[in-house]
Amino acid sequence: MPKTNWRVIPDNITLSDSDNWLETKPNHYQATRFYLAIVERRANKPKTSPALVNVSVPPGAKPVVSDKKITVFSYTEAITETIQSSVTSKLATESSFKNAASLKEGISAEVQTKISTEISTGLSSQFSSTKTYQVQSTHEVVNSISFEAPQNSDGATKSQFYLYLPVWPVTWNLYLYRIETLALSYDRFHFDKGVLQFFKQVRNIEPLEILDPKLPLAQFVFYQPQDVLVPHAGDYEPEVVSPDDILVQPLTEPSSILTVPTQTMSLEACASVAFPETEEESEMRNEARQVNKARKKSPLRAELETEKGRIIAGGGKLSKVARGRKPMYGAKKASKKVGAKKFATKKQVKKSAAKKSVHTKSATKRFAVKHK
Repeated sequence: MPKTNWRVIPDNITLSDSDNWLETKPNHYQATRFYLAIVERRANKPKTSPALVNVSVPPGAKPVVSDKKITVFSYTEAITETIQSSVTSKLATESSFKNAASLKEGISAEVQTKISTEISTGLSSQFSSTKTYQVQSTHEVVNSISFEAPQNSDGATKSQFYLYLPVWPVTWNLYLYRIETLALSYDRFHFDKGVLQFFKQVRNIEPLEILDPKLPLAQFVFYQPQDVLVPHAGDYEPEVVSPDDILVQPLTEPSSILTVPTQTMSLEACASVAFPETEEESEMRNEARQVNKARKKSPLRAELETEKGRIIAGGGKLSKVARGRKPMYGAKKASKKVGAKKFATKKQVKKSAAKKSVHTKSATKRFAVKHK
């Protein structure tokens, strides 16, 4: 049964910052959200891949494969991130999506063909030398299997065993399934109350526009290996020559009807934060801006550091103390007494810095908690 992986761009934090909304005319803004569907299909039967190791054994020897699994590094998540980034860049420059009125009328067949062709061609070039997985080491492969030698095998011609990992054919069909567009006006008015002057933010949000083009963008064909070795005796010819390659080609297959996931923040909710009317909304907008600024300083997205349980906005580097490294103590100790004093001082500084790091919450985490 096909499995669908959804990618929604831009994300909530990006759309919670008014700097990321398109100003169509003075005090009028617009945001567009795209829903990308990656429909995955896996074959029912794996194929043989090139042998990782071949072993010469006496005739009649029986292979004994251990339960130890081979370490395989998969790069499919990184490939998914690259797909999202490339499609985002292309859609951001497409003028057809910058006019809310055009979405009400749909997307012409000419524009659809243009978008699909440019995206599939660009991704094909981008993944031309990309590998989808890597086996950790052949030493691990050799140690995962042994052979029971038969009796009276001296002088006999040895047989060849080939050890390989079966690979599953996988197909990803990429669709631009849904487009949401929201327009609003936002202005600041002032009024007098006696001798005092007050200001008020006024936000008028128009109805949400939704279009489901279900536009085929590209097809990805690759293989995912098993992590258990299979031995083959005698002559061996693999069914797949380059199982770690990825093929990108145009997609013509129409999309089936899919269930679009509900977002934790609707476009209307993002608009309320990006163009605040209340003090609470203004605070959340400022937090979103902090995260977006941190992202721009680094090409990496805000990533979760699982070992320490903290979120680092924009892939920023931690201090040496926060990373757990020992600080530099400077000059050599002149005596045990002076050395002990220095160490105690440095230890206090390290403890203080670590305590400060623990109590400092990132803007990303605070923003996410408020929108659970």
